[in-house]
Amino acid sequence: MKWAVITLTKGAAKLGVTIADGMNSKGEGALYISDRFIDEYTENSYAINPVKKPFKDFVGELFVEYDALIFVMATGIVCRSIAPYIQSKTKDPAIIVCDEAGRHAISLLSGHLGGGNELSIFVADICGGEPVITTASDVTGNIAVDMLAKSIDSKIASMERAKDVTAIAVDGKTIGILIDKSRYENQFYREKLDKLKSDKVFIQTVDIDDDMIEKYSKEENVSPESVKDKSEGINKNKTFDNSSCQINSIDLSKNIIRDYDILEAANKYDGVIIISENKLLDTLTSVQLIPQSLHLGIGCKKDTSEDVILRVFNEACELAKVDKRAIKSISTIELKSKEAGIHALCTKLNLELDIIDLEGIKQIQNNFVGSDFVEKTIGVRAVSEPCAQISGDKNGYMRLGRYAKDGVTISLWEDL
Repeated sequence: MKWAVITLTKGAAKLGVTIADGMNSKGEGALYISDRFIDEYTENSYAINPVKKPFKDFVGELFVEYDALIFVMATGIVCRSIAPYIQSKTKDPAIIVCDEAGRHAISLLSGHLGGGNELSIFVADICGGEPVITTASDVTGNIAVDMLAKSIDSKIASMERAKDVTAIAVDGKTIGILIDKSRYENQFYREKLDKLKSDKVFIQTVDIDDDMIEKYSKEENVSPESVKDKSEGINKNKTFDNSSCQINSIDLSKNIIRDYDILEAANKYDGVIIISENKLLDTLTSVQLIPQSLHLGIGCKKDTSEDVILRVFNEACELAKVDKRAIKSISTIELKSKEAGIHALCTKLNLELDIIDLEGIKQIQNNFVGSDFVEKTIGVRAVSEPCAQISGDKNGYMRLGRYAKDGVTISLWEDL
């Protein structure tokens, strides 16, 4: 976290030093003091800078530079100063307001996603005062969709739906949390979700069963035996061919939450929270949280155009039935690190490009279908699959293996 403490008066500056000292554990920061008495203070492990004039313009500069702003001054001054710069809860920094006596630390803006509520408690503890939190879900003790998304490292498919479902929870109505059984069995998710259980919040896990196998086999026009065999793929690590790519055999059965599950849940609960990386149905009373669970490995021929790479990427995501927002990382080898098309994909996904060392690839490349020509040319037999696997957790699986088209290869590794 990058933070700033802003003060205007001499008394506020004194408290500002105390807060800044306590904020050191939160990351890099700065203390801003009026130039009338800034000479009374010497720099600590954080910078001490003068407050600029006009103050409203100065606040605008800080608004885009820092993750959290802690003002020691009147709330009215802060409200009028930040008003022109407020955009949305996904972009705005956390805003905390303290009185000069340190009696209160008010979470004024971005209490949930920006971490303002937690920070107000932290700052109040530094000052020996009381945190002031006014968000309805916190006051009533009900579930807040944005806080849940943050706690499980997931993106919110629709902020409007998130607000609607949170409002349903605040009204004391029932909420169903729909999640794949395999994901719920992960301790990371189970611990966080179990804390939310109540007489109004229910966890509903979805797993493959005989009825689902029969229904799925009819939809896809395949035999129930082949579907059941695929459902065991997570242990056997089987693969099957599909056009120019290979998909791990768990792919279709792992896509457990289906549209009819969401509709059934919508009829059962007043609001539904869906935790899934898959592309799913949107309803008026449901919101999807998209776990950051996918790692994309990519290779391409030299100078492959941006349009081709983006098109192949889109096709790969459609084939794997995944939401693109679930992609957490994108990686390739050093030889391909300058490809403009790959960097265009990184820009589209708002991700940095990770470079995978060839020695690491050599250790696992025999687990995949490789090419003698590729090995002779670049030193390894495969690129996209090993890059994807190395980027992910060791307990994951290959969601989409080597989708190859028009000189581009794309693979997706999924963390379990």
